[in-house]
Amino acid sequence: GTLQLHGGELNIAKNVSIRAPLGQPITLDAQNVSHNLLVSSYVHLQLEGLVLENGQADAGGAIRARYRSQLMLRDSTFKNNLAAGNGGAVLAEVGAMITAHDTSFEGNSAGGNGGAIRAESGSILSLVDSSFSTNTTVDGGGAIYSRGLLESEATTFTQNRAQDGGAIYGASGVVLLMADTHFEQNQAA
Repeated sequence: GTLQLHGGELNIAKNVSIRAPLGQPITLDAQNVSHNLLVSSYVHLQLEGLVLENGQADAGGAIRARYRSQLMLRDSTFKNNLAAGNGGAVLAEVGAMITAHDTSFEGNSAGGNGGAIRAESGSILSLVDSSFSTNTTVDGGGAIYSRGLLESEATTFTQNRAQDGGAIYGASGVVLLMADTHFEQNQAA
């Protein structure tokens, strides 16, 4: 089913897991009004089987993960989210940890850095069996802009676009660890 958010984002202030029934994804539609989710500092959030779409914010179109929060994504989709600034789908603030398994990021865009994800200093971004396609930004990192640790395994980056770093832009301080990661038709100006 689809849940439309009418009063702004859902504020996640305590540790929580949100799981859709097997084979029945739940869609959170922010209707281009706000983030879908705002995750407070030090909070652990696990999402499984969700579609987060049409989020729109200054930073982190779908999710803004605050200082040292932890986000576990599994079998989820982020699509058509927009940030006026950084992180079209997700903004990981300083020290945040994001793990994505079997998760797709499609058609997200940012007016700053990171068409799909912007990860700040000290953050950890771990991707396994995930995909990034048709994400765009006018600055760096069509799919991902990272200043922290970026681990990628069995992940694909297809048709992402940016001014610099069509798929990934590793800023000062980034550490990249990649295995079985594929890049196809990404474009930097």
